[in-house]
Amino acid sequence: MVYQAVVFFFVALTAAAPPQAFEKIVIKPAPSADPRSMRVQVLPSGELKAKAVSVITLLSYGYDVPANPSTRLISLPDWTIVERYDIRGKIPITITASSHDSDAQSQAKQMIRRLLADRFRLVMRAENQRMPVYALTVPRSGPKFQRSATTAKDCIFDTDPEGCHNFVIGFGHPLNARAISMDDLVHYI
Repeated sequence: MVYQAVVFFFVALTAAAPPQAFEKIVIKPAPSADPRSMRVQVLPSGELKAKAVSVITLLSYGYDVPANPSTRLISLPDWTIVERYDIRGKIPITITASSHDSDAQSQAKQMIRRLLADRFRLVMRAENQRMPVYALTVPRSGPKFQRSATTAKDCIFDTDPEGCHNFVIGFGHPLNARAISMDDLVHYI
């Protein structure tokens, strides 16, 4: 048994300010609520582009929690799932050839959290609960994965079928993805 964080969200009266802020951000209601048109991109230039995205999708990426119904998400207002937004913003991220993928993703996730707190007034509260968990291990004789040609300087996060750090459900092949890490796999599962 391991302690696992349970995530609660509630309307914030005041939000503690993380160290960085968006240089610019524009949030508009999406003209289309069709989930098939949804796409979220965090580009190496620090640009955030989201089209027809729900707040729960941003929560999932920013806090590494599942976007599907889960006991780990409690007290979410209905609008976080139903309403969709188009978002354009500039995140002050500097990606160099020597940047680690996890560093860039960590910075982007912090900025998404800031966006959720500042613009949507959502804040996380975590509680420890005892629950069973799985351990993902690979034996020595296990599969030999190929290293992706896509690096942090090429892509931080993109929900497009040709994007990175995202699984695309396919007919007969449910685990289609490009440039994923074991963290991405665990999050997907």
